[in-house]
Amino acid sequence: LVKQTYKSVIGIDLDQEPGTYPLEVTIKGKKLLRNVTIVKKRYPIQRLTLPEDMVVLSPENEARTERDQKKTSAIWPVDSLRIWSGNYINPLPGKKVGTAFGVRRIINKIPKNSHSGVDITAEEGEPVLAPNDGVVVLADDLFYSGNSVVLDHGQGIYTMFFHLSKSNVRYGQAVMKGDVIALVGSTGRSTGAHLHWGVRMQGAKVDPLKLIKLKLE
Repeated sequence: LVKQTYKSVIGIDLDQEPGTYPLEVTIKGKKLLRNVTIVKKRYPIQRLTLPEDMVVLSPENEARTERDQKKTSAIWPVDSLRIWSGNYINPLPGKKVGTAFGVRRIINKIPKNSHSGVDITAEEGEPVLAPNDGVVVLADDLFYSGNSVVLDHGQGIYTMFFHLSKSNVRYGQAVMKGDVIALVGSTGRSTGAHLHWGVRMQGAKVDPLKLIKLKLE
């Protein structure tokens, strides 16, 4: 008999409550039931001071952020065909992480949402690489994230790149792993050049650095 090995990639959201959850996997019509235990993880707190108009929004900017939210929430389907191939790569190889995933931010003494990506320190204009094959589902200028690009890699996996100085891609464009999709910048709510890199996996906000450690070859 020849044994077959299957790999499944499932995201657990940053805000998922600890506990034991049922997991059902169907392979060739056969269902496998397992329990998955999620344990609590503690993340550090980061205190920041920003200009007041970047924290307390004007009515115009409130309306803009609402439009931005509707635009981005419309790009997350439950599932799609697989586009990615093999291991994911770092979009800025060799660069240091400035702010890690999950950090709880307090801005101007106001508690904000936890940091749902990683901030990678880099110089303005440095090239940002596509971490895997995918399709551009967003290339736009948003209030908080500035010039932004989102890639759909299929099977519910998306990567996001924010605060870019320039986008080299357009909506609907297919990209290959390693393609230069944008340049590092400091647009949107940003106080210096860096790349905010986020990952959504089946709707869950997950640590991008964990994704590139997975052995998917």
